[in-house]
Parts: sequence; structure tokens; C-alpha cells
Amino acid sequence: MGAVVSATFVVTFSPFTLTQEIDESTQGSHKGGDQKILAARNDAAAFVASDGYIRGASLEAAFEVLRTQNQVGTASDIELAQAVLIYEFR
Repeated sequence: MGAVVSATFVVTFSPFTLTQEIDESTQGSHKGGDQKILAARNDAAAFVASDGYIRGASLEAAFEVLRTQNQVGTASDIELAQAVLIYEFR
């Protein structure tokens, strides 16, 4: 079995932790997800600053990655956007 890579980030004002565990066979597809999340920072900042009125395509792609690759439960779009703002690729 391949090595397991784990990345964790926490939004201190939100009640959830997004984690990601991947093995070597799926590592390439998850790197693309990380890149989508990192690319969405400007959209996330605009989304949070506008209280959810400004929704960019990059942020929507990041939301899809976060919701499909992590167990975010009932996290709101604002909470996910805040998580995108502090996300660090590891």
C-alpha cells in the first residue's frame, strides 16, 4: 500500500476541520484539487467581503473539491470560503 499523506487545516471561528487523506494512486487528482482551492483565494475574499453576494467560478470549483473530498457536513458557503482563505497546501 502507498504512503498516506494527510493535510489538515482549521477555521477557528467555524465548527469543523477539513482533512484530506490520499494514497499515491490518487495523489495526482488531489493535487489538482489543491490547486483549485489555492486559485480561489481572491474569489473567496470577495465572497466573504460581500457577505456571499460575489460568487466567482474559481470559488465554486473549490467548493466542489471541498465537498467531494472532505466531510464538511453542513458547513455554509461562507465557512468554506473562510477555509479557502487560510488553506495551505502541504
